[in-house]
Amino acid sequence: MSLTRFRIVPALMSAAVLALGGCGEQPTSTPNVLLVVIDTQRADHLGLYGYSRPTSPALEAFAATATVFDRAYSPSAWTRASFASYFTGLHPSAHGCEDRDDAVDEGLVTLAERFKARGYTTAGFYSNPNVAPGLGFDQGFDHFARVPMREALPPDKEKTDAADVNDHALDWLRNAPRDAPWFVMAHYMEPHDPYRPHREHRFGLTRMDWRTGYDAETLNELARDRGRMTTEARRWYLRKLYDGEVAYVDRHLGALLAQLDSLALADDTVVVVTADHGEGLWQHDDFKGHGYHAYEEAVHVPLIVRWPGRTTAGRRIARPVEVLGLFADLVEHLGLPAEPAHQARPLFGNADAEASARAYSEVNLDGRVLQALVEGDWKLIRPDEEPPELYDLAADPDETRSLAAEPDQAARLARMTAAVDSVLADGAALRAELSITPPTAELTAEEKRELKALGYVN
Repeated sequence: MSLTRFRIVPALMSAAVLALGGCGEQPTSTPNVLLVVIDTQRADHLGLYGYSRPTSPALEAFAATATVFDRAYSPSAWTRASFASYFTGLHPSAHGCEDRDDAVDEGLVTLAERFKARGYTTAGFYSNPNVAPGLGFDQGFDHFARVPMREALPPDKEKTDAADVNDHALDWLRNAPRDAPWFVMAHYMEPHDPYRPHREHRFGLTRMDWRTGYDAETLNELARDRGRMTTEARRWYLRKLYDGEVAYVDRHLGALLAQLDSLALADDTVVVVTADHGEGLWQHDDFKGHGYHAYEEAVHVPLIVRWPGRTTAGRRIARPVEVLGLFADLVEHLGLPAEPAHQARPLFGNADAEASARAYSEVNLDGRVLQALVEGDWKLIRPDEEPPELYDLAADPDETRSLAAEPDQAARLARMTAAVDSVLADGAALRAELSITPPTAELTAEEKRELKALGYVN
């Protein structure tokens, strides 16, 4: 199938929409869409998901007006692969933007391009160089801006501040055209390390250095320092640093949503809050970080959706779902172009959803390749060249005891393995049909420096 066809579709659709009118007040059938992605936000460190520390009061207030998915899973365990899935509707092995040298194939029609074809104005504000234009993530955006890092920090500890994300996004929203709907993506960098301390969110830490924070190298040294701290003390210390960042971005998320109300946009706007992946805080193998595992801390992420006229305030959905499914709902219910094909399964409106509840994630980074599948309370993790792992999440939510070798789980293991193979085969078929060939990543020297400050080393 020719990619040329798909690259022409958005332009033709956009022209058709404009020909129909496009002036005056925006119709209720085409609401605005605000997609908020919090980098490195694991679900279980939010009060909204039962966490004991008050890390998410603003998100909890928003959730009371929205529908909460209790068991949502990201497509992958690191930023570039997950964002590529959110933008294309494909799993990582299908879109191919999986590893450090990969970019998004320009022949793919992204979510922003589909919105443009529907007559939307599009804007994106990103905080992580892994979503840079040189990697293809600007496709379809009228305005796509990198929110600068805070230069007041040492070079090895710089990152974007949530307050600056708000400033950029709100400045655009205040001046956004009112004669057409808009799609805006706002990407917060907290709570990705390096951790910046916040005096108002210290959660009992009193002896840390409030001036510099903790970069990835320092945290790794702390993880290796077996003599100075016990394992549990290190975990306690790290989690409070992480939680301070979670609470900080929650405060600014609350400010962004409040401004949406003050601009009289809330009633006509679909708001989605989610994350690209979670974060390991030494739960497994003393691992700090993300990208190499698919345990719950790495891929179980928040997903809260407020869709006027479609979602129910305060509703909670307990079945496992893929955040990727949002792509299908937006395409179906907002009249976005459905072609080319995608792998997203709708979050809403599926009468058989409970019976078919499952979520799939993948990792392919620096030679580490694995797939993960959640079906009901069971989870399969299948690494390449290693034995599979099978967990009963109801009885063992921390994934401490694999049951893959138990004879009475052989049939379950075989069935879930076959389901993983089916997803991979479907992705391979789409990749061949669409002639997807991910280009080599093109990053500037400055972007490479910024990635190094965030702990990414090529």
